[in-house]
Amino acid sequence: MTKQEYATQRLDPRWQKKRLEIMQRDGFKCRACESSDKTLSVHHAYYVTGRKPWEYPCFSLRTLCDGCHKDEHSPKSEPDEIHTPLTEWEDQIDWIFGGDIDLAWTHWPLAVEIQKAADHGIDRRWLFEYLAECTKAYVMKEMAVRP
Repeated sequence: MTKQEYATQRLDPRWQKKRLEIMQRDGFKCRACESSDKTLSVHHAYYVTGRKPWEYPCFSLRTLCDGCHKDEHSPKSEPDEIHTPLTEWEDQIDWIFGGDIDLAWTHWPLAVEIQKAADHGIDRRWLFEYLAECTKAYVMKEMAVRP
């Protein structure tokens, strides 16, 4: 997709609606620096070939101010473009993290590594079940420590 095509898609009402939903969810402030008085954008954690900007799951989007958004798009942190179908994978991530955007975003690198392992033939369902068990054990341990 060319930059011109992407710019046109960003004007689509479906993207404008999704963008406002994400900003509202994030309290109209930058998720990185917590600024609420700078121009805000919605950042995609990754890109999928052929997918429209509004077709991404909410956990993969977050509100950033222009400065933090530019930092995210620096050459060293540019998200990978993913060429495989992700619908089931995205549903599993959403299920594992219970829709918790902070938890999903924090563990995003782990989710990417799971996808890479699946791309190399390791059974994805087993990986997600293992991750879910580890997460459950960690949460139970943390809850037991709290008063």
